[in-house]
Amino acid sequence: MTDFSNPQAYERWMGRWSACLAPLFVRFAGLGSPGRYLDVGAGTGVLARAIADEFGDAEVVGIEPVASYVDHARARLRDPRFRFELGDAQAIPFDNDSFDAALALLLLQEVPDAPMAVGECAASRARVVA
Repeated sequence: MTDFSNPQAYERWMGRWSACLAPLFVRFAGLGSPGRYLDVGAGTGVLARAIADEFGDAEVVGIEPVASYVDHARARLRDPRFRFELGDAQAIPFDNDSFDAALALLLLQEVPDAPMAVGECAASRARVVA
């Protein structure tokens, strides 16, 4: 069994699939233009990177409940367009309308109360793509 509490182990096992899926997901989301986006359950930062690759001027804030993943994403994406913080999808720590959209890739199956997480995103974001 793979230990997903370790971001390096996650990268070796699932990261390759996340990296393939993230750009497709960003295009599917139809975000339209550069903006300020929230990556909910940011993990290792793959989705944040895909958003920035699609929109060079985008600002992406990622929240992730596991400190080792936040540290990994920060070390991996050292660019002022990115910010990663500890945070829970079920209690998003930002004011309403702080972002143009909230996106979550491969997250909802991991959240104890997925409907609550989606509701939290919808209540405080202009648009939710999960």
